[in-house]
Amino acid sequence: MFVRFDGNGRQQIVCLDHGLYADMRDEIRQQYCKFWVNLVLTDTEGLKEVCDEWGLGDAELFAQLTIMKPYSKEKAPHLKNTTRRDLLMNAKEMKARGYQRIINMLKDQEKIPEELVILGRHMNIVRANNAAMVRYRNLNTNSLLQAR
Repeated sequence: MFVRFDGNGRQQIVCLDHGLYADMRDEIRQQYCKFWVNLVLTDTEGLKEVCDEWGLGDAELFAQLTIMKPYSKEKAPHLKNTTRRDLLMNAKEMKARGYQRIINMLKDQEKIPEELVILGRHMNIVRANNAAMVRYRNLNTNSLLQAR
């Protein structure tokens, strides 16, 4: 639950229905933590190791899908901003080879942990909520600035 203001300035109590919960095996939790540490440190060998354990054949593509932006060892996602040029180059590369990269990434589907699907869905929900809150805050900020 959280409290927010509606468009008329009244407070609302919002109840979030999370829907699906699942137990995460300790092994998967530790691998997921290791994945994020390797992602932030741009340790491509570490990423590849974790992704191989999960049956994913393209660690770089999985990293891109996880952070929703281009990823490469040369450009750490947490250290530098992604430029428009980066996005266009990544889109061009994905257009040319994206389908084959997806096929290669899903090389061993039997090994892919079910928890990854739930974790991926969760990350998308959190991103959407954050984006909605930023848009709402920007709308309120703009209204206050215009009222001056």
